[in-house]
Amino acid sequence: MSVFPFKTDKQINIERHRPNSIGDQFALTLCKLLRFSADLMFRERYIHRAVVLETVAAVPGMVAA
Repeated sequence: MSVFPFKTDKQINIERHRPNSIGDQFALTLCKLLRFSADLMFRERYIHRAVVLETVAAVPGMVAA
């Protein structure tokens, strides 16, 4: 049983883009590192994680406005 209350990529069969260039590999590694650090920092506090993600998601819109 998963620690998270939602289905993970392993439980859902998702075909993903394979990194072709060094830039793709760098971006994938950076995203995995950031995801791992967020998982470590928030652990079971899902609402805190959602607030942080929504705050980060609002930044580009605020900059564009």
